[in-house]
Amino acid sequence: MTVSVISLLIAVSVQFGADMRRELAGSANALSINTLGIKVKSGYNLAEAVLHGDGTENDFDSLHDSWSLLADQDLSDFYPAGGMEILVRDLSGRLQLNALVGSADGGDDAIARQTRDILQRLLVQEIFIDVNVDRAELIINAIVDWIDKDDKEQGLESTESSYYRGLQPAYTAKNGPFEFIEELLLIRGITEDIYYGGKDRPGLKDLVTVHGNDGSININTASKALLKAMSPAMNAEFADDLVAFRADETNRDQLAGSSWYKGVLPGDVDLEPALVGTASEYFRIIVQATDNRLNKLLTADVHRQQDNTIVMIARKME
Repeated sequence: MTVSVISLLIAVSVQFGADMRRELAGSANALSINTLGIKVKSGYNLAEAVLHGDGTENDFDSLHDSWSLLADQDLSDFYPAGGMEILVRDLSGRLQLNALVGSADGGDDAIARQTRDILQRLLVQEIFIDVNVDRAELIINAIVDWIDKDDKEQGLESTESSYYRGLQPAYTAKNGPFEFIEELLLIRGITEDIYYGGKDRPGLKDLVTVHGNDGSININTASKALLKAMSPAMNAEFADDLVAFRADETNRDQLAGSSWYKGVLPGDVDLEPALVGTASEYFRIIVQATDNRLNKLLTADVHRQQDNTIVMIARKME
């Protein structure tokens, strides 16, 4: 009887100890999760403050600005425990998908045509494997048909709701402006490889934006691939020259005017003035905090308005 009682007490004690360890680990994890939530919100507020401050200092944006350099700052004094990374990306240096529609859908016909030409030149670059002129045309037609309000096919192939209703699962074309970049994955002709890209290759998601519809592209922050696509007279060498010029700190003040590129490129290379900008309105703030082998990621798209007020448009927490 004594041996049985002692064995039972040992078993209960062992189980009680295991339960306490699980409770302790759970409490520690809950504390870490709460701490991470506070840290990413703090990191977002810091990025927002930097964007606001930059907007009051000058009326143009480049990769020399404080918001762009935030990723390289040592934040250990602010966040001594765990890790913290804050990155701000300029979305105004990307091609505006919603500028692809003309006056029938509230856009500008000239801007829509010019934006379409840039997108076509972008898609046929070597970064998009196996995309020829015909496939690029299909993709562009499909994107326009996704946005425009009618059900009229842009090309000879089916790129309206009639095509998507035949898929499993079935759905219809949006017939309205893009709200989220992930919508591209629903559009005919856009594969995961085109959307995500590959090793050392940007995807379409990294080159276009759903924000804005005036067609303006900040050439101070646009990628080399997009710069190359901005004129039929552009090539990789010219794009490299633009990237090198704007990367030189001594040229920073010259980036205020949109015509600075003319002093870098040959005289016969001209970019469409209506599409060339040097100021940015839309940004993406990415904050990642780590603590006790846990991490939390906040991604937020924001609009910096004319009075430098920062308005969050969309956010995702992971």
